[in-house]
Amino acid sequence: MRHSLPLLALPLLASLAGCGPDYYCSDFDDATGRAVAFCDDPRQSPVCNLPGEEARFEEGTRGTELTGAEYATCDEAREVVCPFGTVEPPLCITEPEL
Repeated sequence: MRHSLPLLALPLLASLAGCGPDYYCSDFDDATGRAVAFCDDPRQSPVCNLPGEEARFEEGTRGTELTGAEYATCDEAREVVCPFGTVEPPLCITEPEL
């Protein structure tokens, strides 16, 4: 009985090992000299909600546009960060198909 508690904790620890953000910064720099923020899923983009709003894509005058959020960026330490005035943490949302 003494060893049953650690065995019960193993599935929990295993499930937590894969947890973490599903976004990251690139190893390369773009034309501005900064890393680019990506999501693990290539059809998604990292965004940060505006206060009181929820990120979504809507059809606008210039095509499909991100609404209710701003795109996340990478800082000098290559960490994904939210722009000033948005709500952290970043999240990945699926972009509509073209």
